[in-house]
Amino acid sequence: MIKRILKNQAIIFVILKYIAFGIQLINSLLIAKFLGFHYFGLYGFALMILQYLSYTNFGVYYSYSVMCADVSTKTGEQRIHITGSAITVLSISCLLLFIVYLGSYGFDLFPKYNFSEYSLWVVIIAVLQHFNNLFINIFRIHGKIGEINFYYLIVPLLQLIAVLFFRETALFYALLYANAGGSLLSLIFFFKGFPEELKKIRIPDFSMARIVIERGVWLLLYNLTFYGIILTARTIVSKFFSVEEFALFNFANSISNNVFLLLGTLNFLFYPKLINMISLKSDEQVIVFIEKIRKYYLTLTVLIVFISLLSLTILFYFLPQYTEAMRCLQILLLAQLIINNSYGYSTLMVQRGKELQMTFIAVITIVIIVIISLISLHFFKEINTVAIAVVLGVLLYNILVSYKGLQIINQYTSLADFLKRVFSITLFLPIICCIALFVINCNYYVSIIASMLFYLLLNIKELRHIMVGGLKILSVSVEITPNLDKESINE
Repeated sequence: MIKRILKNQAIIFVILKYIAFGIQLINSLLIAKFLGFHYFGLYGFALMILQYLSYTNFGVYYSYSVMCADVSTKTGEQRIHITGSAITVLSISCLLLFIVYLGSYGFDLFPKYNFSEYSLWVVIIAVLQHFNNLFINIFRIHGKIGEINFYYLIVPLLQLIAVLFFRETALFYALLYANAGGSLLSLIFFFKGFPEELKKIRIPDFSMARIVIERGVWLLLYNLTFYGIILTARTIVSKFFSVEEFALFNFANSISNNVFLLLGTLNFLFYPKLINMISLKSDEQVIVFIEKIRKYYLTLTVLIVFISLLSLTILFYFLPQYTEAMRCLQILLLAQLIINNSYGYSTLMVQRGKELQMTFIAVITIVIIVIISLISLHFFKEINTVAIAVVLGVLLYNILVSYKGLQIINQYTSLADFLKRVFSITLFLPIICCIALFVINCNYYVSIIASMLFYLLLNIKELRHIMVGGLKILSVSVEITPNLDKESINE
């Protein structure tokens, strides 16, 4: 049994990813502790700018992932053309990024956060991450997990070393150096392990590059607006609050994101398989498949939320200076839960090429968040009001994406059926009970434990089947779709 597990690359990947997650979680706590409020605020701002810069890639690695998962060929000229074109387009985008940086050199951008002092390192990290993200998708499609494991481990390890030896100002720069150094080492590692069949790349196919950009731009807009939901909230807080208050919000956001990396690991492996499986099924089969996947994914999501809520008091015992961020963290965990509730339907829309519709939905969500945030800040200047605006915004996003997903495959029948599919009583009723207990000021531990026991009572059978079902899905190999030409990809 153990030998069988050790031979399964997917399981090894999950184990190592969770080790990296553990290191990253420890890093988050130690960084928050040893940087201090001011430098933790600067560090959060640097990460926020990095997230903005991550969208300067023309959507190359998004389109590569979707196109190659749909094409599903393990060899052949087409995949070589796609890969060569993706690398060429990404190289041009990185060159443009450096040109823009040089053009803005000397301007005092974001003086509140002293950005000009470390802006070069942020740009360097952004460029390295661009290429690493593309190579991650290339290697994932080809099943080369070892190089990906190295990437996910090296940066957290280097940052952990930095945390052990430096404090405040020195630690702030050491973290940037660790990120840049780890990203560079990963890039070298990717080059050394590049798939043999793709080493035939010579002259870029510019017609394919056009297809990569066209599909990528819409996927980029979708990802920009989707992740922009949380990014918008961070931007508002950075604008209207002090560096120290931004540090509190950034801490809450960082912890909530780290918590959901647990599920992100599984999604990383599932995603290409989901795209391929959906493309091979009829509409009736698709909805059955999506409901099955959602049941697994969301049951784990709610369990993680309850465990996280139960662990918060331990977290703030070690970091008492961040206690004021507790309520904000609870609200952002709820927002993450609601975002994850659109899982499956969002994947279906991407596979069917409906990125424009998803972008429009996300833009509406962002506008709602901005409006609610600005109105609430006029009356109550608290970071919690921004977090509440995020919850309301993502609730709308979840409803609209789920509705459009069902509509695409002609499975929307009635409002009652829609609510039953999207908001499972067995999953959301315990959450609603927990919120109600909070509202009436019931004891924190009593509220969490009672709601969690209620959840386990409703979902114990599902939890038993999740591991077996999840491993079965991971073990499904990607099927080959023959004779898929450029025109079919473009459609």
